[in-house]
Amino acid sequence: MNTQIFKELIPGKLTMVYRAFNDSHLIIPIFNYLAKVNIFPLLALDDRSHADELLKYRASNINFVLVNYPKRYAESGLKNISEIIDTPFYLLLDSDEIIIDFDLNEIERIVNGNTFHVVGLSRIWLYDFSSTLRRFKFSRSRLLGDDIQYRLIRKSEIDFHTDLMVHSSGFDWNDPDSTTIMENNQILHLDWIVNSPEERIKKLVKYSEFDKSYLLKFLYIYVPEVGMHTHNFRSKALNLEIKKLIKSLKNQSKQIQSWWD
Repeated sequence: MNTQIFKELIPGKLTMVYRAFNDSHLIIPIFNYLAKVNIFPLLALDDRSHADELLKYRASNINFVLVNYPKRYAESGLKNISEIIDTPFYLLLDSDEIIIDFDLNEIERIVNGNTFHVVGLSRIWLYDFSSTLRRFKFSRSRLLGDDIQYRLIRKSEIDFHTDLMVHSSGFDWNDPDSTTIMENNQILHLDWIVNSPEERIKKLVKYSEFDKSYLLKFLYIYVPEVGMHTHNFRSKALNLEIKKLIKSLKNQSKQIQSWWD
């Protein structure tokens, strides 16, 4: 593991960490993009990832640690991820996410302020309308229009779930006054762009093992193609570098195995 590549986002206080299972076709372009702005996250890689995936990460000088995910879902490894992070805070992202309009000053104010323990980021679900002039649009549907993901966390102030809870933060906290939502930093969710409708249905079927109602209840969320009118799509302006990144992610060849297999 090449430890000199990894840098704490705020030294001694905050680690930015991505979690993934295989996913080099997404992680490598994203990490290359982040390196241009001097951000070098830690990669918490499922320890069942393919050997050739590890070779790709090493060849790209990406710092990773192998983490045990007890079940084949991203939420199941959260406690183990927290134990390999040395800083009191972590900022967690998935392999189909990036932060846009990154504002480190806002993050530093929260971390250094010593007031908030659980911080939410607004997550934007982006769709690629390639045939239109205003290509990228985001969902304003009832559930996705206000999607808040609690990803900036003070580890000592939360209780991790012992049983897997799909579609949850993976933890509980007792003090509601210690929670806030960032104004500037937002997560751009690229699931609809980097995964085909068939792949997204496969993910939803896997979720349905926990609740049989998921397949019908969330079909229009994971597969907006079946109900585009329900999303009230609005155009999303993106800078040139983000557009280049999204284009490169769309053109990457995908690994056969994922958490959903």
